[in-house]
Formats: sequence, structure tokens, C-alpha cells
Amino acid sequence: MGRYEEAFDDFRRAVELFSNKGWVFISRAFTLRQLERHEEVLADFARAVELSPDDAPAIAGRADAHRAIGHHEDALVDYTRVIELDPGDGRACAGRGDSHLSLERYQEALADFDRALAIEPDGEWALFLRARTWSRLGRFERALADWEHILAVSPGNGWAIRRCADHRRVLGSHEEASAAYDRAVGLLPDSASTLAARGLTHRLLARHDEALADLTRSLALDPDDPWAHYEMAVVKAALRHPDRDHHLRRVIDLLTSAEAAAQDVLEADTLLLAHCLMPDWQQADQRLAEFLEAAPAPGQLRALIVNLRSLIPVTPSAEPRIEGFCAVLEERLAAEPPP
Repeated sequence: MGRYEEAFDDFRRAVELFSNKGWVFISRAFTLRQLERHEEVLADFARAVELSPDDAPAIAGRADAHRAIGHHEDALVDYTRVIELDPGDGRACAGRGDSHLSLERYQEALADFDRALAIEPDGEWALFLRARTWSRLGRFERALADWEHILAVSPGNGWAIRRCADHRRVLGSHEEASAAYDRAVGLLPDSASTLAARGLTHRLLARHDEALADLTRSLALDPDDPWAHYEMAVVKAALRHPDRDHHLRRVIDLLTSAEAAAQDVLEADTLLLAHCLMPDWQQADQRLAEFLEAAPAPGQLRALIVNLRSLIPVTPSAEPRIEGFCAVLEERLAAEPPP
């Protein structure tokens, strides 16, 4: 960050000399953005807009700053003004869509991403954001198509390969997912989450030795990953090996610690799965209630159904309870408005 700090000092002197010029505030704001000083970024872009009320780049910069801070309603106002000034600004369309997505206004988000992609068909940021939206809506097939489009634009993008693998796995194409994870791990050898995801896919394909190897490597890279501990416990259960390393206990400790007090919906998801594997049905009932109370998106509901059913071959006696949970989740999913 040293050169950005030096640049900031230069711009501070420039502001003193040219305090009535919007360009100097815009230039300093770009430097502050690199330093992740978002409140100051917002202040500089706001000053630039005061000096030049119809300057689209200044308004776009203020919109980006609002979005980075989480002021999505303010960001929407600014992005809309940018689009009024320049209807061909695909980046502003994508930025407005991202704020709609953060506010869970999925239809508006999709409309903006479609508009951005009509302007720039290979725009990777808009494709990425639209893929996220389709995933939130449980439309994994559509999300996969967008990730494949990103991959066509950037064939060596390891994270795009990883996301393609994730979506193929959730859609049940486990062999294809496994091959994609092999490519992703080759490009991202130190990604603990990618190794854990490949380990999960090996487990679904009953390749338990390979699953153990990947999960062991994943936990060596990130010993506090609850999902990797959970998957390790599942594989050991599938092999009828005792959980001597207390992986399930570790999952629960990690997700119920003081540091994890502000649980999100995904943590309730993992806790529910862990209690089903133990099994502790009273706790599982509680975690399902917490999960539903958090108003999960359709994609989270659909993914949890897939993950729950993947436990049935491991613990066949739990099938009636697991199917009961899935019925509740499917009922909630059916009540969701169609995307």
C-alpha cells in the first residue's frame, strides 16, 4: 500500500491548490479506494458531484462508494442517474443490479444484469452477478450457464471452473463435477474450500479414500473450516470408522462459539446436517426452525435438500427423519414466488 499512501499525500496537496476542481477529488477517491477507506471515498466523490452535478463518472463513483458501504438505496439513486445520463453504461447497469441483489430484489437485479449484458455480452462482472442471482433463486442450471460463459471468456479462470463444478455437483452430475474440480485444484492448489468440495464429490461417488485425502489436505490449510470437519465426519461414518478426532464436535463448537454468535443461515444449515449425522433429533429440529426463521433464499433451500438426502446412504436408518425435514423444506420452496 506504500505507493498509494504516497499518492494520497500528493493528492492532498493537489486538493489544497485545486479545491474547486472535481477531477482532483475523483483522482484522490480512486487512490482512497485502493486503501479501502470507503467513507473518505464517498466524501470525495460527493464533493466532485457537488462541483459537477451532471458528471456521470463522479456520480458512478459515488454510487460505487455507497454500494461498498452498504448504502444500497442511495446507490440505486446514483446508478439510475448515471444510466439516465449514459444509457450505454453497462457497468452502471450491473452496479445497480448488484444493489438490487443485496436488497433481495431479484427480478430487478436480473433485469439490470440482462441490460448490462446486452451492452457488453461478455462482461464478466455482470455474468458473475447474474450467476449469483440465479443461484440465490435456486436456478442452478441458469447459474451454471453463466459460469460456463465466464469460462469461455477466461478459460484459465480457476474460480469459474470451481463454480461450474459446484453447480454440476448440486445438479447431480457428480462425474462431471469431479473432473472440473480436478482442473480447479490444479489451478488453485492451496484453496482449502476447493479441496473440501472435491472431497465431498468423491464421497458422493463412494471414493472414500480420495475424499479422506482431500479433506485432510483441506483441514491442514484451514483447520477451522466447519464444512470440512463435517464432511470428514460423514466420510468416517460412511466407512464405519469411529470419529476419534471429534470432527462433529468441532463443527458444533466452531459454529456455536462466542465468535460465531451472529449465526447466518448457512451456519444453521451446517449445524442441522451435523445433528442429523450424530443423530440428535431434538437439536436438528431446533436448527431447522432457525434455518427457516432466517428466511433462506430458494437456492439455499434447494441446496440443503440435496445435502440432507446425501446423508441417507450413510445413515439409512435416519431416512424417515431426513425425508421429513426435506418435506418441510420443499413445502417452503413451493411457497416461494416463481423466479
